[in-house]
Amino acid sequence: MLAWACGAGNEENNDSNAGGDSAPAAALRIDTVAPGDECATGGITIFTGVDTNANGVLDEDEESSSNLICNGEDGQDGEDGAAGEAGAPGEAGEAGDPGQDGEAGEDGYSVLVNLTEESPGIECAQGGQRIDVGLDNGDNGATERDGVLQLEEVDQTSFVCNGADAPINLTVTRDADAATCPDGGFGLDIGLDNGDGGGTAGNGMLEAGEIDASREVCNGLDGQTGAAGQDGADGQDGANGQDGIASLVRLSAASTTLCSNGGQLIETGLDNGDGSGTANNGTLEDDEVDETSAVCNGADGQDGVDGQDGADGQDGMNGQDGADGQNGADGQDGMNGQDGADGTNGFSTLVNLVTINPSATCPTGGQRIDTGLDNGDGNGTARNGVLESGEVDTTRNICNGLDGADGQDGMNGQDGADGQDGADGMDGGSQSVTDANGRNLGSLVALNASGVTLLTSAGYYYDVAWDGTFFSNQIWYTDASCQVAPVLNSGSSTPRDRYAAFLVWDAQRNTFTQTANVDANGFSTSGVHGAVGSIQYSDGSCSTSSGNKNGWVLNDITKAAAGIPAAITPPLTVQ
Repeated sequence: MLAWACGAGNEENNDSNAGGDSAPAAALRIDTVAPGDECATGGITIFTGVDTNANGVLDEDEESSSNLICNGEDGQDGEDGAAGEAGAPGEAGEAGDPGQDGEAGEDGYSVLVNLTEESPGIECAQGGQRIDVGLDNGDNGATERDGVLQLEEVDQTSFVCNGADAPINLTVTRDADAATCPDGGFGLDIGLDNGDGGGTAGNGMLEAGEIDASREVCNGLDGQTGAAGQDGADGQDGANGQDGIASLVRLSAASTTLCSNGGQLIETGLDNGDGSGTANNGTLEDDEVDETSAVCNGADGQDGVDGQDGADGQDGMNGQDGADGQNGADGQDGMNGQDGADGTNGFSTLVNLVTINPSATCPTGGQRIDTGLDNGDGNGTARNGVLESGEVDTTRNICNGLDGADGQDGMNGQDGADGQDGADGMDGGSQSVTDANGRNLGSLVALNASGVTLLTSAGYYYDVAWDGTFFSNQIWYTDASCQVAPVLNSGSSTPRDRYAAFLVWDAQRNTFTQTANVDANGFSTSGVHGAVGSIQYSDGSCSTSSGNKNGWVLNDITKAAAGIPAAITPPLTVQ
């Protein structure tokens, strides 16, 4: 078992209005899966969650999601050899020649994992790690067996997010140990960039003393050479594969252990009768639950600051007849002002489930999960407990498994993709951020160790670092120098929705951009947009690339139109 947690430090703070304890740390654990029904050649399961008891280990009751990664399957046996030639008729004819050896089975595809740093933003408010997993099988025009996990080969993506003010989580991939993985593979070294063992904290490098855990992930063994074919008639066709099993979702109120301010518990699984469940009855029973996650409501806003002291009392009256009396003593200080009103409660996060009929999106039907805040967006009614169309922030489709293919031993339909976690509700309050020259940069939406997310007076969201620079994103271009026809990378050929008010910084062209083709609810849908010539990476650098552009078309927007100052002078201050 491999465990990993990232914690937030507690620094002394003398500000009487400061918040409470640091946020619980995000944590990760990797368990070995023995060969069996789940993985024919074995593999690993990656569990993620929050280390609520701060013991540095992700316990079973702290798990919020899991991802199963199987080793590549052994290659198929070779085809039966051709029948030997019949002997000549007559007395004791000589036996025919033995059949030719069957063709060697194809090698199993290797499982590849890409680990990249996730910048602070929608997926991880404090930044973290993005984990892309897939087979090196050349899906969607990629090159198979080249040892590189290309975007078109990604089958599953998950995120492990940092806690507030936590040391940076680092994960390094390397070649697998030859003795452990005789057919190759890769190794994972995981740890915090905290300077352990003589290392240097915060330098962006995972040094030997900072490694907390390691794991080897091996490629599947090559298939054995098929045995020589025996004489005889061709075998009968195999029976048709069984229909795929439907994916189900169950919603309930989240416990206070998972969500201190309440929220929704989302349980997903196949209607396959696991444990004591009943298969194909349309109800997700306890033993059929494969994955559980929680969508929590935002915390209440902080109390307002105390009012200012009252003004000093007036001087006393002059004395009657005779010499002027001495001035009266100053009046006592006025009473402290009443406490400011409590901040407005954060909006509740709501989830709607809609049945999807069989279509091009989901050939065998499925479920659509709409999530959003009960905040009255798009002419909705705030805090009415109903998620209305204008309040939907994210949409995710979970498709039923596909019917198995005809032929020998039909395969079961693939599991539908996991639904994404709903965004946390925003805290109450209306703080703003200014630069060193007093320019108002916008209202504070979120902050972390790297920078802030702001809402401008024009209604746009953007991310800015504490040094006044902007965070870059992965963007495709048709030319070789990152200048022509920008498309924001969605990471999948499957259509995805993105809220168009969140702006994207194009560092190569030095301009803000906005996703195009916005619908009535403010969303843009990703698609496939032709061949790629180059890509801008998350660090703002440009490199040539190839393949198809999967993502959202971008249109330029000026800083003036977006309500962003033309220049930003650090340091930034939260008002």
